[in-house]
Formats: sequence, structure tokens, C-alpha cells
Amino acid sequence: MLCEACHSAGARVRVLARAREHLDRPLPVNELAERALTSRRSFARRFTAATGSTPHP
Repeated sequence: MLCEACHSAGARVRVLARAREHLDRPLPVNELAERALTSRRSFARRFTAATGSTPHP
């Protein structure tokens, strides 16, 4: 799941809150990574490990 792509509980809360607030538009990986307080690459790796798919369109 998306929240498992984050490295801390606080980061999960921030990323999920951002996603819920903006369900009406695509969310760039950079934006989600920033919310998770991690690099784009680290977020993408964690997301892929957690979901089995990439966060990229």
C-alpha cells in the first residue's frame, strides 16, 4: 500500500493526507516524496517494494 512506501508513521500520515486532499488530480512522485521527507528515488523504491508496481504513470 502507498503508506508502506513511507519510512515513518508521520510520513505515512502526511503522504496519505496529501493523496486524499488531491484525488481529483495526478500526484507527482516528487510531491509525495517531499511529503514523506525522502528523496524521489527512495520513495519510488519503497513504493515499488510495498505495492509491486511503480509510482510512475
